[in-house]
Amino acid sequence: MPNESFITTPGITKKEREEVSVDGEKFYTNEKLRNFVIEVAEKKLPKTQAAKIKKLVNEKKVVPLFMTKNLWDYFRNRYKHTNYRRNIRGFLHNRTKIIYIIMDNMLLKGILVTNKLLIEVIVHELVHLAFDTDPKRYLQINLPILTNYYYHVFSMLFNIPKNRNIKNIVQRFVILYVKDEKNNSTEFNDHYKLFDELYKFTDLTKKEFENIVDRYLDFIYYEIKDNDFEIRKNYQDIRKLLTQAFVKAFNVPDHDSTPNQRAYITSEVIATLAMVKPKSKFVTQTINIIK
Repeated sequence: MPNESFITTPGITKKEREEVSVDGEKFYTNEKLRNFVIEVAEKKLPKTQAAKIKKLVNEKKVVPLFMTKNLWDYFRNRYKHTNYRRNIRGFLHNRTKIIYIIMDNMLLKGILVTNKLLIEVIVHELVHLAFDTDPKRYLQINLPILTNYYYHVFSMLFNIPKNRNIKNIVQRFVILYVKDEKNNSTEFNDHYKLFDELYKFTDLTKKEFENIVDRYLDFIYYEIKDNDFEIRKNYQDIRKLLTQAFVKAFNVPDHDSTPNQRAYITSEVIATLAMVKPKSKFVTQTINIIK
C-alpha cells in the first residue's frame, strides 16, 4: 500500500475542477494544473521541447490529474506498480495513447513536488509515446545509445572483455528488441540464434553460457508473464546488473524504479536516460516524433 500521507483528495471546489474519465473511472484536472505543467516546461526545457509539451497539453494528449486514492489504486492495479516513492507519477494509456501525469494537489501550494521531478516524469512518458508513434524513426535516432547500453549488459552478463568486437551482434539484438517491443512479442527463437553468435566471444563453456542465457530469458519471461514476487526475487542479480550497465554505459546515476524492464524494453532505456539528460539532443529529436 502507498503511504497514505501522500494521498490527498482533489482539495478544490467543484467549480475549479474538471472531471476526466479514464476507462470509466472519474478523476480530476483543471486549467491551473495544465498551466502549471506548461510553465514548468517553458522554464526548464529547450524551446522546441516546451512547445511540444504545450501543444500536447492543450490538445489533451498530456493530461495532468490530481492524485486521489482511487486514482492511485487504478494506476497500481492496472499497471502493476507496487511502490510509491514519489509524489508524482506518469503513465501512457495502452489503448488511447494519452499520457496521464498524476500529481499530489499540494504541488499547487509549492510543496511536495519539484519542477525537476515533473520534467523527469513527463519526458520519460513522452519517450514511450514517441516509440509507439514511430518505432522506425525512434530506432534511427537512438540506435547508438541502445547499442552502447546492451553492449555493457551482455559484456557483463557473459564476462566478455571490453576489447572484443561484439557491437555488430549487439546492434542486431537492439533491432530485434525494438521489433519485439512493437509487436508485444515474447518468442525467443531469434534471441537464441544471436546468443549462439555471441558465444564465440566468451571464455565460458557451452553449458555455462547456455545456463546464463536460459536464466536471462527466464528473467524476461517472468517479468512479462508472472507477477509472483517469490519467483522474481530470485533474479535480483540480473536486476542489479541492468542498473550497473546503465551507470557504466552513460556515466550517470540510475534513479529508475523499474530497471527490470530494460532487459527487453528499449524505450525504457531511452526514457530513463531522458530523465537524467532531459535537455539532450536525442530527447528533443525523440519527442519531435510525436505528432
